[in-house]
Amino acid sequence: MREHAGERIDFPVLDTAAIHDVVARTLSPAHLIAVAAPGYLIGRMPPVDLDGLTAFVGIVMRSWREMH
Repeated sequence: MREHAGERIDFPVLDTAAIHDVVARTLSPAHLIAVAAPGYLIGRMPPVDLDGLTAFVGIVMRSWREMH
């Protein structure tokens, strides 16, 4: 590891015996608002479900107010 000295590298350590002690909690809600300009949709099939959004280029933003 000397060649990486000073670099910030995280290595996950997982104790499979302790995996049952993991607690999952919701930190904040995740709301999705998908919008598109009419010109962007020209020649594209509009999505009919969430899986259809994967065919589009998007920007993800998180509201500061939602986080606090």
